Amino acid sequence: DLASGQARGAIATVDQVLKRKEADSPELDLLAHTIRARAHLVEGDVVACERDAKAALTVLPKLGSISKDTVDSLCGVAVELGPEKMRDLIRASPAADLMLPLTTALEKELGLEPRVAKEVEEIAEDILSPLYSGEGGDVAANVA
Repeated sequence: DLASGQARGAIATVDQVLKRKEADSPELDLLAHTIRARAHLVEGDVVACERDAKAALTVLPKLGSISKDTVDSLCGVAVELGPEKMRDLIRASPAADLMLPLTTALEKELGLEPRVAKEVEEIAEDILSPLYSGEGGDVAANVA
């Protein structure tokens, strides 16, 4: 668990998995980079967190589909990194179109009025609801 002071151990374990590439899969890469991003934040290394968040976003187009767990994991990073920074990382990534609902949710959290289709806005509301209504801790904990 990253919150219990095991961030360095989590980073080392993920580094070993990524180095070995025993199960070379986009899903594993995504999970590894998301865990590393959160662990780096626990350690106070925002630059390394951003680097792993970028790597995770780069993997998204390689997935067949994006699961709720994937969105929850990225939401956990967004909550910890900050909505503006995460929105900027998503916009600059190859996954910008895929993550439009999350970007919309982050923009709403920032008080902006994004212009998107009603369906995207509804999904964004579904994303925001658990994150900022007191259940966000549970969403963020799904990664650890």
